[in-house]
Amino acid sequence: MGKPNRTTKQLKIEDLQPIIAHIDKYYEGNILILTEWLDRAIYMFHYIPDEGEFTAMQKRNVCGVILGIKESLNEAHFKLNEWDYEEFE
Repeated sequence: MGKPNRTTKQLKIEDLQPIIAHIDKYYEGNILILTEWLDRAIYMFHYIPDEGEFTAMQKRNVCGVILGIKESLNEAHFKLNEWDYEEFE
């Protein structure tokens, strides 16, 4: 697996339009449905053998990335509904 390109460009709201369109199209704009699937992906990663293609550290890192995305989506959902949101630590 190759390393991602490291750039210093900052994301703009327009850059996120494809993910927003994806959520609208496949999850009817319901962020919580997507976060449930992300939870399932994290759960399934625990059943990939460590001696295979992925090491235990790689699995933890991938799960950490997915969890970060899930938390960001939850925060966005709370803000859209004008609810108070406390970051999970």
